[in-house]
Amino acid sequence: IYEGKITNYFHKTLAHVPEITERDGSIGAWASEGNESGNKLFRRFRKMNARQSKFYEMEDVL
Repeated sequence: IYEGKITNYFHKTLAHVPEITERDGSIGAWASEGNESGNKLFRRFRKMNARQSKFYEMEDVL
């Protein structure tokens, strides 16, 4: 087995893609595009709807 450090994404690919594909038929729900889209929505909501103080903005968004 590999002794060095691997990234989380690489681990997911090696360890979990075969079982997800067998169970769900595809890996679409686990793709990184969904995470990136969520980050985009979070940033937009923070910019448009939260108080602009660093102290309060996370409280408003969450």
